[in-house]
Amino acid sequence: MSTSPTISLSELLSGADAAGHDHALTEKNSGLQHIHNHATGSIVWFPTWQKFRETTDWREEVDASPRTSSRVHSWWKKWRPIP
Repeated sequence: MSTSPTISLSELLSGADAAGHDHALTEKNSGLQHIHNHATGSIVWFPTWQKFRETTDWREEVDASPRTSSRVHSWWKKWRPIP
């Protein structure tokens, strides 16, 4: 059963920023990944594609694109093996 996304990407990233210094635990709990920018001493958080698909931002983009299903269909038609 699929549930509707309830959190935006910005809320997810803000939560990771506020979580503190245990980056491994934050990754585990949030589904985000991070990199250290050693030049500035900052942490950059980013979602995996799977986590991004669970946000309201993804749902809004999919709903706003009436051509999504037709693009997927035409791609599949072009690349599927011919029997």
